[in-house]
Amino acid sequence: MIQKTFSLLVLILLINGTAQAASFLVVEGHLLDSGGLQPIEAPSVTFTLNVLSPGAESCLLYRETHTVNMSGTRGYFNLNLGQGSRSGGGFADTSSLSQALSNDATPLAGLTCASGSTYTSAFGDHRNLRLSYNDGVNGLQTLSQDIQIGASGYALSAQSIDGINSADLLVQRDDGGHDLNQANLENIFTTANYTELLALLSGSSTQYLSGLPATNFDMNSNQIVNLIDPTNPNDAANKNYVDSNIGGAVADPSLASLSVGNAGDVLTWNGTQWTATSPRC
Repeated sequence: MIQKTFSLLVLILLINGTAQAASFLVVEGHLLDSGGLQPIEAPSVTFTLNVLSPGAESCLLYRETHTVNMSGTRGYFNLNLGQGSRSGGGFADTSSLSQALSNDATPLAGLTCASGSTYTSAFGDHRNLRLSYNDGVNGLQTLSQDIQIGASGYALSAQSIDGINSADLLVQRDDGGHDLNQANLENIFTTANYTELLALLSGSSTQYLSGLPATNFDMNSNQIVNLIDPTNPNDAANKNYVDSNIGGAVADPSLASLSVGNAGDVLTWNGTQWTATSPRC
């Protein structure tokens, strides 16, 4: 049987001197025989470590094995969970330990579970570690009680960044309907673009016309196009309206074709529109 005294310790390693860190859990324990007196010192003991979800569904999230020479160890063992040989199937075989311990609320389906086949993590969820071993003599033995994997003091601090929780952080999203990624964010906040954004917010931008300008603005010899006919006294008028109306009343279209032959004609209101008429003697 296994003496039910284990310790869990979170360690961080740097690989090849780079800034990329590998996280693993240290699982320590003591194996004794069925009488609880003699340590197990078999030359080849296979340990199986299963990481399970915490609820009644008890879904398998991660599995690995370690084969250890226990000769001369007096039954004591030390395993690095996260560095063993992967086994199992589906998510349990392809996930990283970090993914198995992540509480990012991502629904996981197609799992091997005691109940159902799905698990969705929640903030603060722990994990259960189920330990089994085979010393080659007594067959597969499983610790009767799962070990709860919680957070160390520093891990609790790592759940937030200076008090800001993961739910308060913006997450990169770059898919068919979104372009929120690091490159686009940096482009928006270049010095030039950021300065223009501030100018737009303050209403001082010189690139765009304000909806409520506080001063006159110069069109820089450019035309205002697609202007609708005026309806209010202070509205700007487009060329078509100016050519077709005099004092707000419709003018005869023939006025646009007046020539030298119409010299001396006067404008006359005929009750419907303004028209050019030769004066009566």
